[in-house]
Amino acid sequence: MFMAIASNFEIHGGHFTVMSNDEEKQIRDWLNAPNCYINFTSAADKKAVGTGKWILNHRQYIKWIEKRCGILWIQGKAGSGKTVLSTSIIDHLSTMAPNATWFHYFDSRDNSGFKSSYRGFLLSILEQIAFNQQHIHAALKTLYENCKRGDDPGIYCP
Repeated sequence: MFMAIASNFEIHGGHFTVMSNDEEKQIRDWLNAPNCYINFTSAADKKAVGTGKWILNHRQYIKWIEKRCGILWIQGKAGSGKTVLSTSIIDHLSTMAPNATWFHYFDSRDNSGFKSSYRGFLLSILEQIAFNQQHIHAALKTLYENCKRGDDPGIYCP
């Protein structure tokens, strides 16, 4: 009987970076990034067929797609449908670039305030980029190791 204890590896500069499933979990726990997939899944469940299609044909959205850079920022009053609309956009972008679509929901309903914070935003995006394609980026593993396996993932780790 075989059991996978390390399913994540990366070849970086001719060297292997191997990580056990436990180590990946430790790094994710250390990052403690807000889970925006909860918002995404909740909104996707509420979305009616065809919801948000109008924005995919909007000239500003198309212009943004064609530039292939920048941030698409959606703002509006609470309850106006930003989360559901964003979910339509994320679905669309994920079909175009499944490994390069990162998102964050600034959720005012989050009692901790973490999802609405700058730090929460940065950690959320960092985690999505670092664990892209189901494996951790070697640079994040190095940062984790340099921060003595557990210190807060701040801007500076001695």
